[in-house]
Amino acid sequence: AREAAVARAQAPSQAQTAAAAAAAEGGAAEARTQVGRLWASDIGDGFQEWEVLRAALGPEAAFEAIASRRVAADPEEFEHADAVCRYWVERCLVPRSTTSDQTPGGLLAERRLHLARLQRLLQERAGGGSGSRGEEKRPSAALPRAVTKGAVLRASATHWLLGAPAVRKDRALKPMQHLHKAVALVLEDVRVDRPTPLVLLNGPRVGTLSGNFGECFFGGSRPTESLMLVPGGGIWGQVMLPAGQLENFLASGALEVVAGAELSDVMGVPVEERWAAMGGKLESLAEAATASLGDKQRRTWYSRFLGVELDSWE
Repeated sequence: AREAAVARAQAPSQAQTAAAAAAAEGGAAEARTQVGRLWASDIGDGFQEWEVLRAALGPEAAFEAIASRRVAADPEEFEHADAVCRYWVERCLVPRSTTSDQTPGGLLAERRLHLARLQRLLQERAGGGSGSRGEEKRPSAALPRAVTKGAVLRASATHWLLGAPAVRKDRALKPMQHLHKAVALVLEDVRVDRPTPLVLLNGPRVGTLSGNFGECFFGGSRPTESLMLVPGGGIWGQVMLPAGQLENFLASGALEVVAGAELSDVMGVPVEERWAAMGGKLESLAEAATASLGDKQRRTWYSRFLGVELDSWE
């Protein structure tokens, strides 16, 4: 009885425990505010709730056949799918940053700023401001920094794993995971009022040319009537970006012009080394982890849409 009394005296009370938990949560929230970034772990990814729902619906649920494949299929495939889903949550659902002032006054000021921006936008759309629809300034026909025919582009290792960067405005644009770590050649002088044709310079081999003329490489999902001849064979297909999209991709970092690079510089390097040879590199462990997801997404794209397995090529 004496030992039990001593243990009770030394153990924290329920109120103390709750206070400690609240302090810990407050410290975590303060750290997140200081860093200025929220993550999927802060709001939850919903996977646990989904498993509970699936179990509650029982084995006769219509999607039980689909769910059963989770056991039969390769566990790595589902781990990858879960990782991509979490990446999507962080990019599309979680706020990019927390406000620096969480006080009522700070939140009120932020709300007033948001309302002012909304009011200005509504005035412009109604024609009441200098930016009225009738007097709307049309974009220049040339990019701020001209991108001309023959320019070499290097694609990001982190922007394409969901199919396109967040800046994509054309919702009809098909998924383009094949642009992950791509090196491409601009085929025409770029203008924002017309589509931009590109050709991939580090696409996989898709066949062999007859007559010992070399190998045929994938250049994009848009069919072409002829091959682009290059040392060692030819490239079939193009990538056609809608008008204005290249400008958005360049501004976001999804694509970058490789200064001073020419076609001969790219083709003089083995295909699997061209992205790195054109300056592609990973700056951090976090970037490397995201790039690894993109590598898998690219392999899946080629396997599903082109029937090409990239394991040996990579």
